[in-house]
Amino acid sequence: MTLLIQKTFNRPILFLITVTAAILILSSVRADAGWTIPQMIQLKAGWNSVFLTVEPVDAKPDAVFGGHPVDKVLTYYPRTTSVQFIQDPDEVPFNDPGWHRWFRQGTEEAFLNNLFALQANQGYLIHCTQDVQLEVNGIPIFRSMKWQPDSFNFTGFHVNPAAPPTFEKYLGGAAAFSDGYIYYLKNDQWTLADKADPIAPGRAYWIFCDGGTEFRGIPEIDLPAPGDSLTYIPSAVELSIKVTNRASAPISFQVEAVPNAAGDPDVPLSLVTFAPETGKVYTPFTAYSSETPLEPGKTETIRLAVRRAELSAGPVKSLLKITDSTIGGMYYIPVMAETGGGFSGLWIGEIEVDKVNEVASKIDTSTVKDVKNPFDLRIILHSDGAGQVRMLRAVTLMQKRYTVTENDETKEMVRRALITDDTRLPEYEGVVRRDGKLTGIRLASTTFDFDPALNELPLSGSIEPSKTVSGTLTLGKDHPSNPFRHKYHPDHQNDGDTGVEVIRNITLTFDEFPENGSPEDGVSKLKGVYQEEIGGLHKVPIKLDGTFILDRMSSIDILNE
Repeated sequence: MTLLIQKTFNRPILFLITVTAAILILSSVRADAGWTIPQMIQLKAGWNSVFLTVEPVDAKPDAVFGGHPVDKVLTYYPRTTSVQFIQDPDEVPFNDPGWHRWFRQGTEEAFLNNLFALQANQGYLIHCTQDVQLEVNGIPIFRSMKWQPDSFNFTGFHVNPAAPPTFEKYLGGAAAFSDGYIYYLKNDQWTLADKADPIAPGRAYWIFCDGGTEFRGIPEIDLPAPGDSLTYIPSAVELSIKVTNRASAPISFQVEAVPNAAGDPDVPLSLVTFAPETGKVYTPFTAYSSETPLEPGKTETIRLAVRRAELSAGPVKSLLKITDSTIGGMYYIPVMAETGGGFSGLWIGEIEVDKVNEVASKIDTSTVKDVKNPFDLRIILHSDGAGQVRMLRAVTLMQKRYTVTENDETKEMVRRALITDDTRLPEYEGVVRRDGKLTGIRLASTTFDFDPALNELPLSGSIEPSKTVSGTLTLGKDHPSNPFRHKYHPDHQNDGDTGVEVIRNITLTFDEFPENGSPEDGVSKLKGVYQEEIGGLHKVPIKLDGTFILDRMSSIDILNE
């Protein structure tokens, strides 16, 4: 028999076939660490219509259905034309490019297989030789709904199993579904659903979309690029979730962390809010509820920051669950955070000197005291992968193109580079376009100088909370920036017999990991105490005290590569 879907006089007509119904229940309990949760599927002998809400850890059909009485699986991937004919699962037109199928190995039809991986958010027709409960462990991939216009779509919905909405409540705000041509499997037949029927979690339906629609589900969720997760790369500290109400009535929603049943650490997050008196406020996040109902067409933004200082290893993965308590939509959002690769990379900071000693005092020349007008110094540091810290006089951010070949296809790639050897700049190209040309971004500091033949000065210690970095900068008698060298003063011409060597001993002591404050503190932003002692300028060493803030500008841990 044939299931025929076509449009006649602007109305779709569905001729019914006999198929067995499937009931799918999505468990909200975590089965494994990270992103994996189980999906329990109750299959009956015959054909079952299923909406897969997780992407199996091993997505090959042989792995998912092996050991179970499943012998056939069909799915439909829409093309640019509307769906006109849907065949009886036993009589699928294999020349139709939209249909993909899997037959168990050893069957006569196995050579026709072109379904090689199961995907989340996809409808499947699954044939069983006997009743069975199937458990699929996988990742709940977030993906907004997309509709084929003027066509039937084979899909399901992400709804709360504890309180599923009716079709009227869930689709009522979208004109494309106002005619209500939705078919589901009941008593072995494709049956026209009533608008008052509840949506079955995990069941696949044939749904007619009349014209185009921007309806993407309730609530409508927008995530940062690439749009399917919250991914905290080393340079990302705060990311936003945007929730929009596309329903015809106000909704209330909740965002909550899904407990990790395996006991492994979840991604530690903080809710970011703003107070006029204090600015940003960071509160450890476990759950968030909308304070007032979200009106139709309105958007609310939830901003979450990762507390990367609490990550012991990475990447760390966990899940968030967003539930609309008014209508009944529900989505899982994967969250991933990288540790940031330690503290290697390029750090640029500002030092504020606010204390000096009084070298001219007849009472105490060693104690540092507050100054009336603090002054700033800029410092540039780099830590390589082995932890070696270097002070840089100047560094230029450039890029280099290269090619890779995969599967006989050559691709052009670009990687960034930090260049301290100016003679090598012609080997690279710039990263920003100025006056039609690509140029590099050059960062320099004039407040710390050393051997003029070098652009890097190795320091002792490590860039890390509770650690110190120290070093000695020597300005010889002949150094161009030695303040006692003067071309036109006879006492300062430094002919080898005159002049003074200036020695600067500096120490940066990093603060411990902060208990409160911005999640950047102690990770991509480091603070601490600065101390310096200068010899040679005065018979009494000059002492400077202050504070510093370092910001990591790049995680590139190799210079001139």
